[in-house]
Amino acid sequence: MLTIRSANRQGVIFHLHAGSGVTEAELPDAVRDALAHLERSGKGLQA
Repeated sequence: MLTIRSANRQGVIFHLHAGSGVTEAELPDAVRDALAHLERSGKGLQA
């Protein structure tokens, strides 16, 4: 569905997988889950 390609000081790059069957309604939750994973691993977004 969605993987993190890179996360660094310049930002985060997500990869959306074609044919994964994800709906537009599910996409925001997938992004939130990925951002939460980054936060837990100490690489969360900072202002």
